[in-house]
Amino acid sequence: MCIRDSLSSSEPSSIFVPADSTDAAQLKADLNNRQAELDSLSGRLAEKDNELGARGQELEQARAELAASTAELEGLRAEVAQLRQTASQAQQEAAAQAAQAAQALSLIHI
Repeated sequence: MCIRDSLSSSEPSSIFVPADSTDAAQLKADLNNRQAELDSLSGRLAEKDNELGARGQELEQARAELAASTAELEGLRAEVAQLRQTASQAQQEAAAQAAQAAQALSLIHI
């Protein structure tokens, strides 16, 4: 094993051997406490990861709803524009018919 492999390995490069059983028991208790902390942190990380996943799904749903609402709004805007154009044309036709009616009335009174 080369030095680089040794440094990147998760295994220790040397092993501490306690001098007596009291040191060994203390070391084992410390290792168990650290493992319990690590397990606790891993559990919290998993919870946060689940929360993040749920919020990501909520965000995607909100984006989809926003896209659908935007498309609906654009459709309504196009419909309003078409109605305005139709109303303008109808107003022009009504004005032309009123002018024709006025002209016809003026010819009748002559």
